[in-house]
Amino acid sequence: MGQVSIIQKGVHFGTGENIEIGNFSGIGKNALIPSNIIIGEYVMIAQDLFIIANNHKFDRIDTPMLLQGYSERKQVIIEDDVWIGARVIINPGIRIGRGSIIAAGAVVTRNVNSYSLMGGVPAHEISNRRV
Repeated sequence: MGQVSIIQKGVHFGTGENIEIGNFSGIGKNALIPSNIIIGEYVMIAQDLFIIANNHKFDRIDTPMLLQGYSERKQVIIEDDVWIGARVIINPGIRIGRGSIIAAGAVVTRNVNSYSLMGGVPAHEISNRRV
């Protein structure tokens, strides 16, 4: 964990393994952060973030989904200077590019280009900060 980083009450870090948090980053209340994640520097994360590390398997119709196990755990990377709004959901294996903003309530299902402003379900680019 970096210097001057702030973790608010109720944040859950999965098993706590392979988690990196850069300098001057903050995580809001009740966030669920799985193992195997990188959070860069100057990252602002609002309350109730939910990052998913893996999903249930469902490819076989002859076996109940409950008995099929889980997909491989994938690393999530949040680059430097990112702002993630309240109640955002981030799917497994996502990379959020430098300087991006993820609007409150968005569901991020694909990688986010640097300096993008993303919102919606599923999240799509609303604008780009470079313009």
